[in-house]
Amino acid sequence: MLMLQCERSGVYKPPKKKMKLNLKGLGSRKCDYPFRMCGYFKKKTNDLLLAMLDGVHNHELEPKFGGHLLARTLKEEEKKRFIDMTKSLALPRNILTDLKEKNKESLKNIKQVYNARFTCRKSIRGDKMEMQYFIAKMEEHKYVYFTRINYEIFTLEDIFFAHPKFTNMLNIFPTVLVNRFHFSR
Repeated sequence: MLMLQCERSGVYKPPKKKMKLNLKGLGSRKCDYPFRMCGYFKKKTNDLLLAMLDGVHNHELEPKFGGHLLARTLKEEEKKRFIDMTKSLALPRNILTDLKEKNKESLKNIKQVYNARFTCRKSIRGDKMEMQYFIAKMEEHKYVYFTRINYEIFTLEDIFFAHPKFTNMLNIFPTVLVNRFHFSR
C-alpha cells in the first residue's frame, strides 16, 4: 500500500523546548490538510491503482510551482556543479547565475544557494566546530601554531600561526620584520 499526501498534511507540533527567539513571519506549513490518495500495486498485472480518500483542499494552491519545496531542491548534476564551484570559492551570486544558465526553467533563488553552501561546508567539516576544523587543517598542513586559552570561561584568547616555509625563512634570515595582526569582534 502506498499513501500520497500533501506536504501540508498533519498538525503542527510545537517543539518541546521553548525557543528564545520569537521571529515574526516564521511558522509551520502544516494546516491539517486532508487531501490523501492511496495506491495499491497488483503483482499479477503490474498495475498501480490509485484511490482518492479525501480530495478536499483547505488552502490556496501556489500560483507558481516555485513556492513548492520540491521545485527548489538541487538535482544531482546541479549538486556536483555546485560543490565544484563552492570548493573553487565562487561567490553565491555567480553560482546562482551559472545554475540558471544551465537550466533556464530553474526556480532557485539566492537563499537556496546559501543554504546549500552551508550544508556542503558542514558535511565537509563533520561534527567539528569552525575553530576545531581550522586547527585540524593547520595540523594536517604542518603549520606552526600557538594558542592562548582563558580557562575560566574556556574560550580561545589568541592564536598565532605560521606557514612551514615561513618558519624555515625565519631560521635562515636572522633579521626579521615583526608584524602584529589583531582581530577583535
